[in-house]
Amino acid sequence: MKSVLRVPRRWHEEAMRRLEEYLAQGGTKPLLAACTASGKTEFAIRDACNFFNNEGGQLILVVAPTVNVKLRWVTDFRNAGFLATADIENREIRQRLEHGEPIKEDVEVIAVTYGQLASPQAMTTDGWSLFAEYARRYRTLVIADEVHHADDDEAYGQALTAVTAHATRRLALSGTPFNSTGGALAMCDVDIDVDTTGRPIRRVKPFYTYSYGDALGDEDRPCRLVEFGIVYGRAELTYESLVTGQTFQRLIDLSRQRKDDSLAPLLAANGEYLTTLLSEGLSRLDTMKRHHQRAAMLVVAMDRDHGEMIKGELRRLCNNRDRNRYRTELLLHDTEQVHHRIEQLPHDDTDIVVTVRMISEGIDVKRFRVGVYASDYRTRMFFIQFVGRFLRWQEELDESQHAILIIPGHVELITYAREIEQMVLDSAIKEPGEGPGPLDPKSRLIDRESEATAQEHWARGQRTPESDQELVEQFFTENPDLRGWMPLSVAVRILKATGYHGSTRSGPQTPPPGDPHLDWRRRNNKLAGRIVMRLSRRAGESRRSTELFAYVHGVANQRVGIRTMDGIVALDVLMRRVAFLKTWWLALLANHDAKLEDLPE
Repeated sequence: MKSVLRVPRRWHEEAMRRLEEYLAQGGTKPLLAACTASGKTEFAIRDACNFFNNEGGQLILVVAPTVNVKLRWVTDFRNAGFLATADIENREIRQRLEHGEPIKEDVEVIAVTYGQLASPQAMTTDGWSLFAEYARRYRTLVIADEVHHADDDEAYGQALTAVTAHATRRLALSGTPFNSTGGALAMCDVDIDVDTTGRPIRRVKPFYTYSYGDALGDEDRPCRLVEFGIVYGRAELTYESLVTGQTFQRLIDLSRQRKDDSLAPLLAANGEYLTTLLSEGLSRLDTMKRHHQRAAMLVVAMDRDHGEMIKGELRRLCNNRDRNRYRTELLLHDTEQVHHRIEQLPHDDTDIVVTVRMISEGIDVKRFRVGVYASDYRTRMFFIQFVGRFLRWQEELDESQHAILIIPGHVELITYAREIEQMVLDSAIKEPGEGPGPLDPKSRLIDRESEATAQEHWARGQRTPESDQELVEQFFTENPDLRGWMPLSVAVRILKATGYHGSTRSGPQTPPPGDPHLDWRRRNNKLAGRIVMRLSRRAGESRRSTELFAYVHGVANQRVGIRTMDGIVALDVLMRRVAFLKTWWLALLANHDAKLEDLPE
């Protein structure tokens, strides 16, 4: 009897009901569109258990995008009681077929990559039928993980179609159910739509969709909140004509929001702009480590040389700021034992990882809390896959956990950031263009200068107004213990809900010396923060930090007889409020399960 060890998430139960309805209605191409880190793998294994236990299933064939993801599937299936392997080679299957030997033995799950499925070794006279032979001989469920890799007009899609033609059941999974070639996806139902210009657009049809917005509102908490720090900048490029010898210039300015602006010149070596991106990332990592010592940063580079340069620049920045303790590693596709190194990242003490495209879908490194997007790729898929590396919930951390991503202020990346909560709802296959082609080959680049011009903060696809950023910055200055622990977007909602005004709305930027009202409001906020931190660590506590702050301030206001702690509350009331909060905090320190009703009036 096969079974998944953990209790199913609530969305899994609803999705399973929808899948049963889809299959009962004659559907043959079920696609589950669920955001990264939400539990697609676990759902698929539950479906596999049902297939084996109730439908006479004999074999599960998993097709994964990378070697690391393939190995993770094997581990997860073994934990569910299956005999699983990824150590099967195409030549071994062919030899067994040629000699009339069994091709399955006792194995119940075989995991391969799309590359292995579509390799020339997997082809026979009638196409990609080497793995199709499994589906012909055994009752087989084919699970296509990250099916957006399988365009039906390309090799991966054709191979997947050939194999699944004989499968008993199919299940496609994706967090980004679209691709960049304009084609449909293998193993997926497709609707034909028309865009505003009258051109046909093919859209995949999931039987169930679970978006990032759904995950953030789910009490099962599969995903953490991600926020964006946006850095604008400009670069001035100087070219020399190889024909006339004359020079000319081109200006790239992200503040102009032009889609055809390239990011590569801004991200080039030794530029102020790239240094600003990396410095901002390091600053955020410093802050994260105050509350999460093993927090790590991931930087995605343009290519090998760019990655080497970034690693050197990070070393210089760390030396200048006394961050010598930070361990930085560059991981590339040909790094020695790179797949093994990636598997070690969740457990080792590497502080900063620089890569090009190695840390992609399915890589589960929950301690990635800071990201720097230093790549010139501007497709929606690549951006979302990068963001997905930071969404995974870490059970040992409290409810305030979040991630911060530093990204260039290019108009296309900002658009994706705005859409991030609905990333799997937007399943249009057509991708935006990659910008202009190469410049005139009759000229060469002879000089470039870049600079960072401005920074913004975005949270959940929404720009944080400058006034709110100033207000929260003052709040964190007054309550330094909360910096890095509380997401900025959460702090904004709390401050507005509790009537916090600070000193940025009017008057001087810093409180005048000897102002007792401001001093006692500061003490109130600091104690409230400490209480929330204690409550959030309480075993079984399910409320989010936003609700906890509102709850703590609400109880304190009620105890002293005020509606809100605004700027005109009497000094003696503020002092009584501090006395109550201090009693509450001390009670929690003494007894983790202290009840509010046990505190003195």
